[in-house]
Amino acid sequence: MDESATYPQKGEENKSSTTDLSTKGNILTNNQDASLTDMADIDLLMIGKTGNGKSALGNAILRRRAFNCTCSNSTITKKIAFEFCEFNGLVIKVVDSPPPYDVGMDYKRATKHFIKAMQYALTANPRGYHAFLLVIKFGQRFTADDQDTIAVLKKTFGESFVKNYCILVMTNGDLYEIDSEETGLTFQEWCAMQIGFLSELFNECDGRIVLFNNNSKDEFKQIDQLTKLIEIVNNLISRGNRYKDANFSQAQCSREKLMVQAKIPFLKETFLKETCLISNALHNIDCTVDHNAKMDKLNEILNKVKLLFNKISEEDKGTGALHEMINDIREMNNLIQDKIKHSQGVLEKEHKN
Repeated sequence: MDESATYPQKGEENKSSTTDLSTKGNILTNNQDASLTDMADIDLLMIGKTGNGKSALGNAILRRRAFNCTCSNSTITKKIAFEFCEFNGLVIKVVDSPPPYDVGMDYKRATKHFIKAMQYALTANPRGYHAFLLVIKFGQRFTADDQDTIAVLKKTFGESFVKNYCILVMTNGDLYEIDSEETGLTFQEWCAMQIGFLSELFNECDGRIVLFNNNSKDEFKQIDQLTKLIEIVNNLISRGNRYKDANFSQAQCSREKLMVQAKIPFLKETFLKETCLISNALHNIDCTVDHNAKMDKLNEILNKVKLLFNKISEEDKGTGALHEMINDIREMNNLIQDKIKHSQGVLEKEHKN
């Protein structure tokens, strides 16, 4: 596990280069002397959940084994990795990225690590990316976890990134071929039959979806699926837009909220402990007959509530992610204020008498 994977600071990308444009037939091979900023005709950034075949897709595009892709958790992509290939006269840069959730990390650390990696992927490639390849898997149920992953990606890259920059790449094409022999459905017909969130995702990316068999040894099939992908990429290129660091910067607020949400389980533990202690103290105070002593204790607890409010508000950073905790603290504050007013009223009556 490499939770603290380090990336060069902005402006230092060329110092940590990993790729040289030396050719091997039609394939450009990996070496030690270039950077993410090397010129390519097409720049692609692969994103997706662990187990969906993201790194294997990269190998299928390159038509050689370059990215690590086994079932072992130890080989899950931890850092940004990139390779080049040449296809039909085009130089294609394929960038692999860590998954939004790394099974070897807790949610908070994995989120921080993912955002840091994406920041590097954008700053190290200032020309931007023609397309995000959002990797999903044929034959696998689209669960709430998958929906959460898409939500995290939108908070990371911006709400409209699927609509404007994503191509859905569905792996497990070999399983589809087996399935289609029984159903007789073309891939387009199968896509049109989908319902629920998957159908919404198809529509959101304007039908930009391509099927890939990462394991195919058939050269014709390899070329055919890659040709279809490049055709879709070219349609995006014709719009004249790349996803750049400036787009990433515009999504800063949503990423800050995502980071705060990642801390909620840890903050809740502190919150529940503090509020439980405060509630117990209030219960004990209610049993106190002396209102002068009660007032002193209530003011003491009120100060603790204010400190808790300030702490949670500071952690929230204005994102609204912790609004439920903040509202609960406000209610507790109001309750204590009411108790103080009540004791003040009792003391004033006693003083008059």
